[in-house]
Amino acid sequence: MERRKKIAHELLRGIQRKYLKDATPPLAVFNLDFIGTNIFINGFYEKSELKCIERFILPNLRHRHLFIDVGANVGNHSAFLAPYFDKILSFEPNPRVLKLLEANAMLFENIDAIPFGLSNKTISATASYDTENIGRASVNKSSTGRHKTDFELKKLDEVLNLSQKASVSLIKLDIEGHEKEALEGAAETLKHSSPVVLLEANHSEIFNGTTKAKRLLEDYGYEFFYYLQESKIFLDKSLKFSKILNAFSILFFGRKILGHFIPKRIYGDLSSEGHNMIVASKFEFTV
Repeated sequence: MERRKKIAHELLRGIQRKYLKDATPPLAVFNLDFIGTNIFINGFYEKSELKCIERFILPNLRHRHLFIDVGANVGNHSAFLAPYFDKILSFEPNPRVLKLLEANAMLFENIDAIPFGLSNKTISATASYDTENIGRASVNKSSTGRHKTDFELKKLDEVLNLSQKASVSLIKLDIEGHEKEALEGAAETLKHSSPVVLLEANHSEIFNGTTKAKRLLEDYGYEFFYYLQESKIFLDKSLKFSKILNAFSILFFGRKILGHFIPKRIYGDLSSEGHNMIVASKFEFTV
């Protein structure tokens, strides 16, 4: 065990030196948390998805004035996208996670940590979460987390002023099934600024090929929906070579080699397996 710890320590130190050289922000995280471990190893959580946003989503935005990060956790997405927006409002209702978000926001001049979440009305709600993944705290009644905490929730339309409502460029929602309620509370904002919306579609939320949040966005005039399709490394060159590389990667590193993600238009029903990220827009993307 001690030998394995020594090897892991040296490997991680090498990774950290590279990230420091690349000016990756030193985010504060929970060291035994799922997301924290990913940030510690990869620099950012869901880095491939973030790179897809950087490469394909941002160039399609009409402007980059205001980014609304709903369910910001420790500020992973806010930190990655900070160089691209004039202002970022990062909403996080979990008081335990909020302290880390506030610390990370101090690294950037354009990120404000907001100490509550979003819904369709101003309420206090009890959320549950597990220590292994604190960021998955949920106010859904079906949530089975062992720990409980109180969330303060408000309507986005009542939080933003008129100028802000007209300048929202992008909204990211990662709030464990509460997306529909948050969007209902943002109806005026969605109408005034028509931002691109990023949200999850978990398999448990999909009924008859859609979700409540997706149907609501369609009612709000969102016509174009995309999912992120993973492009396996070397897959376009040689399927056999790609499989061999992935086999070695799983053997030595416990995971496949990831390529990159490309937005693909959704026609018809959502996949019953769910999507880590759906991109909703009122205008068609150029990819």
